Amino acid sequence: MDLKIPGGDFRTSRELEELDVAKQFFILPEVWDEMPVTERERLIGAARDQSAMNSIAQMDEKEKATLGAVGGWVTVGRENGR
Repeated sequence: MDLKIPGGDFRTSRELEELDVAKQFFILPEVWDEMPVTERERLIGAARDQSAMNSIAQMDEKEKATLGAVGGWVTVGRENGR
């Protein structure tokens, strides 16, 4: 099934988000369209995580304390080189 979308017209907020993520990672729209869906989803998730972390970084300490983290912030890193 082919969907034709007139130039400059976005049908859903999802399409707009995908184009924004592609731009954020310097991926041309035509390259984005050829990427596997799983890779696109991974990049969208990374962009959402980055946005959330940027928002949290802008909060003052009192606002951060209301986020409900149990036991404080956890840093996730590589273990044994993996």
